[in-house]
Parts: sequence; structure tokens; C-alpha cells
Amino acid sequence: MPGTTFNIGYDPVLANPFSPPQNYSQEIENRMLYLQEMKNKLEQGSNSNATLWNTIDSEISSMNDEQRSILFSNKTYIEIDTQLKQLVQQFLIDSVKIKIEQSEIGKSLLKKQLEYIRSNKQSIINESNRKFEIFEKFKVAAAANPNITYKEFCESINK
Repeated sequence: MPGTTFNIGYDPVLANPFSPPQNYSQEIENRMLYLQEMKNKLEQGSNSNATLWNTIDSEISSMNDEQRSILFSNKTYIEIDTQLKQLVQQFLIDSVKIKIEQSEIGKSLLKKQLEYIRSNKQSIINESNRKFEIFEKFKVAAAANPNITYKEFCESINK
């Protein structure tokens, strides 16, 4: 059985004695292009931290307390912020629903909630229909007496 052989580098017997001359300037140019590509990739990676969330946080943190107070009391800002918070809450809920259902206590609570909904659904529908009927009657009454308010009308019915 032949012995194990290892190739540990240059073998003058197997080497091509007529190797082409090295073009060092081309090698340096290729290396520079490679390094520039790597630099660009690294810069793009560091820019990934510049998310809209981080940019917003940066803008807000650059304000003083009085300026933040003005921003936080602005109606448009409050509406947008509220919508974002609702969206975050919905995504958080969606991300944990399965884990909650798989836990013992979560499954138990979900079953209780489903049972409650099913047992009260008809009374909820009846209440909704009753309120709709009252409002329809109010529209008729308001046509006859335009000065009556909905509250006054409800009080007159409940007497």
C-alpha cells in the first residue's frame, strides 16, 4: 500500500518553468477594487442603523424640553403617534398569540373568553338593535321637532 503524500507547497518538479510574468500593477488594481467593494459594503452595513425610527428619535432628542412639549401637544403629531402605537401593539399581539394559546393559562383564558362571547353574543346583538331602533325613532322625532336633542329624546322614552 502506497504511503500518504502531502502537498506542502511549491514543488519544483511539478511547477511550470515557463510561468507567465507577474503583472503586479494589475494585481494591485484588482486588490484595490476588491478593497473598495468591501469598504462600500461596510458603509452600507453601518447605514442600516439609520432607520426611520432612529432618525425620529435623533430629531426628538435634539430638542429641548419645551420644544418636545410643543411637538407632543401638536394634534397632527398626536394622531400619527397614536396610529403608530396602535400598529406596534397589533404587531406585538400578533407575534405572541400562538405562544399564549400554547401555554396552559393562555389556553384556559382564551377558552373562557370564547365561552363568554358565545353566551353573550345574542344579548349584545339585541342591545345593538335596540339602540339602532331608538336612533331611528329619534330621527323621526327630530324631523317633527328639530330643537330636541338625542339626550332629551332618550330621557323622554325612559320615563
